[in-house]
Amino acid sequence: MVMSIIGFIFGIVGLLGALLWHPSTVMCIIWIVVAVLGIVLSAIGIKKGSKGLSIAGLVLSIIGVIIAIVMTVACATVDKAVNTVKDELATMTDEQVQGALEDLGAQLESALGDAGAEIESVVEEVSEAAAN
Repeated sequence: MVMSIIGFIFGIVGLLGALLWHPSTVMCIIWIVVAVLGIVLSAIGIKKGSKGLSIAGLVLSIIGVIIAIVMTVACATVDKAVNTVKDELATMTDEQVQGALEDLGAQLESALGDAGAEIESVVEEVSEAAAN
């Protein structure tokens, strides 16, 4: 019974920890370890005959491991992208940086303008549907 409870707790903690965005890959890996411990302890609980909390802990832990792996890949990808941008900015002249920022501003204005037009059309459709 004790292993079931501990496995369930590790499953909850592993899942909740995996759902948080972490600035470092190390934290993501820690949540993978916590969730794997939840899997192991829940499996031990199932073998000892306590099914309810053990199965719940096992399910939560497995979901936590999957989410933590996805988050680890996402953290590593974002970290790599940030480092690439930092390296590129370090080699650019002030004029190149200014040009890149102006291009980014134009792209953002275009994207936001398109999104704004879509939002306005949806609001109009909803208003018309509500009026009818």
